[in-house]
Amino acid sequence: EEAAEAVLEALRAAAEPLSKSEVLEAIERQRGLQLGTSAWNATIKALKEQNAVVQEGEKKGARYRLSE
Repeated sequence: EEAAEAVLEALRAAAEPLSKSEVLEAIERQRGLQLGTSAWNATIKALKEQNAVVQEGEKKGARYRLSE
């Protein structure tokens, strides 16, 4: 799925965990892709369930990184 690949690409390029807004900005910059709220929620949920992405923190303080 394009959205999932875009999120993973953004996180791979990051030196540290990113916030939702930082991930979305990177995706738009790298791919010209804009993810809406429902697309983001579905994508990040699926990536967390697949253990591809780890969420650190909760709600507005949440940051995301690749699983090790």
